[in-house]
Amino acid sequence: MLRTIASCVLGAIIPTATVTAAPLAQPRLVWQTDPVFQTPEAVLYDAQRDVLYVGNYRKTDPNEPSEFLSKVSTDGKVLALKWVTGLDRPTGMAIHNDKLYVVERGQLARINFDTASVEQRYPIPGANFSNDVAFDPAGTAYISDNGQQATTAIFRFQNGRVEPWMTTQQILSPNGLLVEGKDLIAFDNRRQALVRIDRTDQTVTEIAKFASNARAIGDGIVPIAKHTYLVTAWSGESWIVGPEGTVTPLLDTNTLTPVVGQRVNHADVGYVPRKKLWIIPTFFDNRLLAYEWTKP
Repeated sequence: MLRTIASCVLGAIIPTATVTAAPLAQPRLVWQTDPVFQTPEAVLYDAQRDVLYVGNYRKTDPNEPSEFLSKVSTDGKVLALKWVTGLDRPTGMAIHNDKLYVVERGQLARINFDTASVEQRYPIPGANFSNDVAFDPAGTAYISDNGQQATTAIFRFQNGRVEPWMTTQQILSPNGLLVEGKDLIAFDNRRQALVRIDRTDQTVTEIAKFASNARAIGDGIVPIAKHTYLVTAWSGESWIVGPEGTVTPLLDTNTLTPVVGQRVNHADVGYVPRKKLWIIPTFFDNRLLAYEWTKP
């Protein structure tokens, strides 16, 4: 498969090279859960505790925050279906200073691991559809907004406050975020590219272009090696983006048979490095699927 790679600085696109992606070995299904979740939207791996957290997104009570987080072992056992309750449609998650941060609708929740409860909420002023969160080592967090009516694309959280950081004119509808050194990795839906954002001066550089019309590319972005990323699309597709900008198709969950609902989605993916497992929250299908793959 051929992909054209380009560099982009504040909107100026400069073509560079065309590269050929090498095939990967066929992914292997290692385990799957029963459809016990309530629209699983995101999975986060906690390396310190060696467990997975699952955000359950479906709203059951229109008047109250009724969604929850689940705790699951890395071999697929549901340890606590309703581990943290009282959330409002949780999406992206991150761990910093032994606290779990979860993006809700218009706010960022801080969760205490010992009490399994929300101990603080931080409003996100002007949020349209806040989605993912990623921390840098200094404790500054970046929160994406991929809402259709959003004017702020990425917010910044520091010193207990959330403020606008990048506009939708700079980067459009980012979803998943990843801090890597001095940069922030995201998917820009205007450029249809995975991009690198310098966190000092907000310079945007394209990593890889995507020739796909999949919905919500970049729902999940996780590092699997140096400058190598697993990128997923909510609608089902996934890819490996290599150091030279190669884009290699990996798995399309549209080919899988749903247990419930009409389709198997591929939402905000989790990754367990020591087992080389990526954990797929199937959204409407209400399961987790764990896949393993190796390079040829």
